[in-house]
Amino acid sequence: MAMIEKVIISWSEVEALAEACAAVLEYKLYKPSRKFINIYAIPRGGLIPAVLVSHKMERLRSYVHILDFGYIPKLENAVILDDIYDTGATLDPLIQISPDTVFCTLTHKKENGHILFQGRYITPEKWLVFPWERHNDS
Repeated sequence: MAMIEKVIISWSEVEALAEACAAVLEYKLYKPSRKFINIYAIPRGGLIPAVLVSHKMERLRSYVHILDFGYIPKLENAVILDDIYDTGATLDPLIQISPDTVFCTLTHKKENGHILFQGRYITPEKWLVFPWERHNDS
């Protein structure tokens, strides 16, 4: 049985991706009349990226929420953020029910035109490991 190649993402790369995502969000969403945005983190992978992106924004105040799939709120003035867009099983249903919401991911394995920021591309056959996840180095 072949081993799946792992791609280890470092904290410094996560920080750089979060900063790039925050810059894109501020460029696209900032208006003098808009005082804040709501960032909804996809549990569990989107939690840390959402907080990092929130801290990187300078002109927009943001409030981070955990998205509860049992109750999807009215997504006004909102960004939905996750660590990765790979199969689409998580984000595609949300995009269908709320196509005007802004979506961002730090990494992706395939393109999606509805996602404003997709960060680093990872080939589909590789396994991505973020610094907050446990991984076996052997």
